[in-house]
Amino acid sequence: MVEPLTQTYCDVLQSDMAREAALKRVVQSVVSGNTSLPELIVMLQKPLTSTDDLLRSAGTMLLAHVLEALSPARTMDDAILRTLSDFFAARADDYSCAEALGLALLALWSHQSPPAEATATVARAVCEHVRVPALPQRVRMTFLRALT
Repeated sequence: MVEPLTQTYCDVLQSDMAREAALKRVVQSVVSGNTSLPELIVMLQKPLTSTDDLLRSAGTMLLAHVLEALSPARTMDDAILRTLSDFFAARADDYSCAEALGLALLALWSHQSPPAEATATVARAVCEHVRVPALPQRVRMTFLRALT
């Protein structure tokens, strides 16, 4: 079962080693097909909707890392890309999730072309809500690579 691993990864009080091990096993489970992306998203419902910035950021980062691992291996249909793009567009006003947002967009869009309306929705949200110049350099570069 992957759900305890998602909880371990999202628990920022866990050691870095425990969080990395949990991340690796979650990614393996999704890439191998033992856990579907929708199942993972359901498991991440609590962290993704939490009012706690750290928990919400960790859940979003876990999803971004899974998408990063999935991208080269699988193409996603337009409906899934649109849904994920809408989710991440909604995350654009959440500063604590900015780094995860950039990684997720890069993962989603670097291996396949998203629907034009999904790109426009996310680009608009990023331009309106993310103060990219205020982010660390590595995060700014991630956004630049994702949106160009």
